[in-house]
Amino acid sequence: MARITVELGDLATEELARRLETGDILYFPKSPFELSDDDKAFLLRQKQAAPSLHKNISYRPARDRLKGADSNDRARMHEIMKRYSDRAISFMSGFFPSYAKDWKIDFASFRPIEEHGREASLRSRNDLLHVDSFPSRPSQGDRLLRIFTNVNPERPRVWITSDPFETLANRYAAEVGIPERPDAKAKFRRQALRVL
Repeated sequence: MARITVELGDLATEELARRLETGDILYFPKSPFELSDDDKAFLLRQKQAAPSLHKNISYRPARDRLKGADSNDRARMHEIMKRYSDRAISFMSGFFPSYAKDWKIDFASFRPIEEHGREASLRSRNDLLHVDSFPSRPSQGDRLLRIFTNVNPERPRVWITSDPFETLANRYAAEVGIPERPDAKAKFRRQALRVL
C-alpha cells in the first residue's frame, strides 16, 4: 500500500484508478474542494454535550437529513455538511467519472470528538486496526471509496492503514472461526462502489 500524491489540476488516469483499486491512497496536499475559514472555525468549535450522542455527526444527502448534532446551531451544521457532501461528490464525479455512473452515494460524517484521549471501548477505537464494515451498517460486499478532509489547521490527521481486506480476511478468517468458502474471494470483489 502506497500514498500517491496528487496535485490540484492533475487529471485522473487509468493508472491512478488501478492504484486506488489495489489499495493505494490518493493524497491531495491541498484539498480539491475548500471549506471556508468560517466553516472550519465553526466545525472546530463543536463539542458533543450529551454522552448519549454518537461520535459522528452525519449528513445523509438522499434525505437531506442531519443526524447526531446538538440542537445549538443545528441549521448551520446542516448547511456546512450539505455543502461539503455536494462538493466532495462533484469533485469525485469530475475526477473519476467512470465511478460516478454506478456508485451509491452514502453519507458524510464529521467527528467533533478528538480521537486522542477519548475514552472508548476496544470495539469503538479508531487507532486500532478495524475494517469499515459494522454489524449496524454492513457493506454487503460493496467496495468503499472514502474521502477524508482534515479541518484542523494545526494538527495533521494520521491514518494507520494495513493490507487490503481480502488479504486480512484470508490471513485471519480461520483463526476467528470463519471457514473458508469457495465463493469467498468472489464476494470480496463485488463491483458496487459506495462513496462516503
